[in-house]
Amino acid sequence: MTLEERPRGKRKSPRDIVKSIMEALESEPKTIEAIAKEMGSSWYTAWSYLQLIEWIQQCPKVSQVKAGKRIVLYRREWGRLPT
Repeated sequence: MTLEERPRGKRKSPRDIVKSIMEALESEPKTIEAIAKEMGSSWYTAWSYLQLIEWIQQCPKVSQVKAGKRIVLYRREWGRLPT
């Protein structure tokens, strides 16, 4: 989504930002500046979300466990959180 396509004054959700980053990186490696320009965000937003994505990829997996018709529990698999 380019800046022109987005309604003025509407903020992107975190999911939209991550999706934009993943789409920008589909074809080839890019600099933070190029990613930010393609997603229509600031350099700092692109950098901070890239840092968060890298950190989450190192974390233990989180999974869902159904505990009834309407109850869903979440659990973290074993392992340490990255520093």
